[in-house]
Amino acid sequence: MSNPFMQGNCAPVRQEYTRTDLPVIGEIPAHLVGRYLRNGPNPISEIDPDTYNWFMGDGMVHGIRLTPLQPG
Repeated sequence: MSNPFMQGNCAPVRQEYTRTDLPVIGEIPAHLVGRYLRNGPNPISEIDPDTYNWFMGDGMVHGIRLTPLQPG
């Protein structure tokens, strides 16, 4: 059985990443400063993909931080 809660953007994240100085396409408004946090599902242990859904209890907080651009 193919479980939509276990595929694509919904697939479990197994490793944390810290990325800095990412390329920007276009321009981020100067007043857009702060953190964006999103709490979402993410199983931390082995699960049964046939029965798993988002409401089974495990989760992860995803976040980004925007800071003002510093001159060159």
